[in-house]
Amino acid sequence: MPRALDHLVLASRTLTAQADLYRRMGFTVGVKNRHPWGTENQIVQLHGAFLELISTGDGYRPPQDIDLHTFSFSAFIAHFIENREGFAMLVLQSQDAETDRAKFKQAGIGDFETFHFGRKAKRPDGSDTEVAFTLAFAQSKHIDEAGFFVCQQHFPQNFWNPAFQTHANTAQAIAGVILVAEQPGAHLSFLNAFAGTSADAAPIDTGGGQIAVLSPAEFAQNYGASESQPRTSPWLAAYRIAVSDLAQCASSLADGKVVFSESNGWLIVPPLVAFGVTIVFETVVGADKK
Repeated sequence: MPRALDHLVLASRTLTAQADLYRRMGFTVGVKNRHPWGTENQIVQLHGAFLELISTGDGYRPPQDIDLHTFSFSAFIAHFIENREGFAMLVLQSQDAETDRAKFKQAGIGDFETFHFGRKAKRPDGSDTEVAFTLAFAQSKHIDEAGFFVCQQHFPQNFWNPAFQTHANTAQAIAGVILVAEQPGAHLSFLNAFAGTSADAAPIDTGGGQIAVLSPAEFAQNYGASESQPRTSPWLAAYRIAVSDLAQCASSLADGKVVFSESNGWLIVPPLVAFGVTIVFETVVGADKK
């Protein structure tokens, strides 16, 4: 059974400024949360998936003595934003993280212990509730600049809320993500094992969003330059948001004084504006575009 998109980890050095940008783009942005290990996030809920805006908080200290079977989420984020901001990690849904961990090990794409944690969350009325997650990590030997894991939610009824899923820009869902690589076909085996699919070519349809792999030239032709910094490894360059009203989305961006371009029926916010990631807005009926 394919694993659908769960959330995208979007890392920045300044969470407050990042959250402000997303509000100006017309998203409803949740309150700031702090993880026990020192990272802080703010959530943008969509239908069935969400965006995690994240940074290291004040007083963050990197973990010590990490063994080979432990994937440190906070250390990965801290290392990532030391070098750049952007789309740091791709997360898929899991019904059973322990089972997925075993499958990843069998497929040779990860031999890490699962990681369980919980935190307080806020309901729309301001009252406290509890959310909890178990994560299972995967790793490609050929992709150094992106993280991959699956997420099992234990109290989804406490996390998802329609009040948080209504956005001025009419955003509905994450239509897909785009990995950029010099040899796109070389990563199909890993992505199939990670997503639980058997696609013959990208884009991979997870049943809840696509995973596309484009060469740098293909990406530039479709969406413009990904960024000015040179890359030595494939990277998560962009994500696509399906909106119900593209004209209203354009108005939200303009009202928020967000720089964007229009191409092929898309609205594109460039990485120099969007903290290192290209954001592509498209109409819901265009969600099959690459």
